[in-house]
This record gives sequence, structure tokens and C-alpha cells, in this order.
Amino acid sequence: MKKVLFHAHELNDWSKVIASASNALADLVNVDIVILGNGPAVQIVSHPDIASKAEPLLEKGVTFELCGHALAAQELTQEQAEAIHFTYVPSGVVELIARQEDGYAYIRA
Repeated sequence: MKKVLFHAHELNDWSKVIASASNALADLVNVDIVILGNGPAVQIVSHPDIASKAEPLLEKGVTFELCGHALAAQELTQEQAEAIHFTYVPSGVVELIARQEDGYAYIRA
């Protein structure tokens, strides 16, 4: 199985990341895709117009994760992340390291 980790750091990265992940999902067979947002990208929880673009990928099994440290720094919550079906991870940096150690190809927006 191929494993790909897309990384969004800025709010405006989401469109690029979602498009790239959609292409990877269409072009690859047997692929596990994770999309991690940290820094200002976690503001997606306050932008339903952007978050709704993730729904088709969520339905196809793509995992979306948001950094807990970044959420807290921007006065956002785990509950807000979960409300848009994104997974809360305590530390985005630790998650990036763990996923790469686990063999995920890293792609930055």
C-alpha cells in the first residue's frame, strides 16, 4: 500500500491540498492518504465553505487531521475539528514525524 501525507500550513493551502489529494486518490491504487493541517490552516474549522470541499475525500476514506497546539493558539477547539469530521492530534509536528517514520511520502502544499 502506498502512503501519502499532505501538509497544509496556511488557510489558503487547503484548495491545493484537496486537489492534489483528489488526483492522487484517482491515479493510485491501494493508497492511504492523510492530510494534516497546522498553523493558520486550522482556521478551516471556521470556514464551512472550505471545509465542505473535504467531504468527498472524507467519504472515500481520506483522513484529515488538525494540530491541537495550533487550534489552542488560535482559540479553536477539538470539538470544532471533530464537528467537520477532522481528527484532532495533540501535536502536528509530532504527527508529521510519526507518519514519515511510518513510511508516508511527505507533500507540502
